[in-house]
Amino acid sequence: MTKQLPKYTANKMQGNIGEAYVQYLLSLFTLVHKIDGSNDVGNDFICELVHDQSPTNLLFYVQVKYTIVEPVIKLATWNYWKSSPIPVYIFWIKKEKGQGRLENLPFEALIDNTRYKPCTPLLHEKKGRTSGEFIQYNRQGFLRDLIDDHSRTAYMKGYATLIKPRDYLNLDEKIAIGLPLRHLSVEMISLIYAKRIIDNGWINLYALAVSLHKVGGRKKDTEALDLLIVALRIMTPTDKKESSRLRKEIEDLRNTIQNSLR
Repeated sequence: MTKQLPKYTANKMQGNIGEAYVQYLLSLFTLVHKIDGSNDVGNDFICELVHDQSPTNLLFYVQVKYTIVEPVIKLATWNYWKSSPIPVYIFWIKKEKGQGRLENLPFEALIDNTRYKPCTPLLHEKKGRTSGEFIQYNRQGFLRDLIDDHSRTAYMKGYATLIKPRDYLNLDEKIAIGLPLRHLSVEMISLIYAKRIIDNGWINLYALAVSLHKVGGRKKDTEALDLLIVALRIMTPTDKKESSRLRKEIEDLRNTIQNSLR
């Protein structure tokens, strides 16, 4: 008579098999790093997208669930994810009743049973941890979501990033996904992103003005002066109060350029 494994051990083995499968799936186009299970912070992997065998610095977190019912994320994990500077995804391998053990299923069945949920839009828009639908996994669809969520994390930090998909994807993938040569995703700028971008806008303008001035020339100095004037105008009240040194730096550069243009 075959002795059954204790329920905890069986569930642990089931979870390990699910993680191994998703690790294999993502290893086809990313560097997958297993996170130490002794530090249960809600992430099983941290992954980095690879392009032409080179890392791209586009990172994302993954949690894996292998269950019959749709998984619900723990509140503590959801709260932890809210501060994530990189995209977060839940991968759900849906275990069908009577389907048999995961390791015995053909690859096609595993793909059919694999879904994922992009959590970043939900986290940024402060929606509940049960919000959003799981999406049937396919590589092109996931890559499109990853590119968009990369933009979202930049917007959340208060700056925009112009993504060149060819730096992240091969030509066939870029064509299949339907991305342009340059991808800005401004349609995703929500109210929360707009506030972050406005609050940090003066910083970007100041840095650009400094760069134009360093390159030199009357035309670039004129452009730099215009940017500095706007930077001083849109600097937030808090920054004006707490960053008096920086404000003085901007004013000093403005005066220097004004004198040179006379």
